Amino acid sequence: MPTYTETQRPRQTWFFLIIALLALFGWGLFIQQIVRRKPVGDNPMSDVGATIVAALLGLALPAFFLWFKLETAVYPDRVEIRMAPLTRRVIRASEIAGAEARTYRPLREFGGWGIRGWGANKAYNMSGDQGVQLVLTNGNRILIGTQHPQELEAAITSILQQ
Repeated sequence: MPTYTETQRPRQTWFFLIIALLALFGWGLFIQQIVRRKPVGDNPMSDVGATIVAALLGLALPAFFLWFKLETAVYPDRVEIRMAPLTRRVIRASEIAGAEARTYRPLREFGGWGIRGWGANKAYNMSGDQGVQLVLTNGNRILIGTQHPQELEAAITSILQQ
């Protein structure tokens, strides 16, 4: 049983606007070329190609981002970070040298939100500027974005003392 869990989803308005515009473009392409039978552009793609693009932009992309989330769970022996549906990372308590809640600058420090970072400095974040910085025994650093930094820090610190 986890001692702490948190699930975060994208909350940025601009993010949803981009997804909605791409989905509308996909549906518009489908309606124009397949339903109305009027090819799009000077050099239109085939109907099969238009259907595939429309399905990807109008259905698959929105579905993917409805499923997209950051899940953080602290267990008595490990911390699990899951950026669904992309990746899952398990960090054993024995690999963690320390944890500290902190404010960070997503764009400047990591290049934005998502699975980010360079070399030994990684971040798993969804939104906002609050997180818990893990320092691993090998010197690497992992920042976990959270809406509850003090609670996550306390949960991780508690498993280090066992």
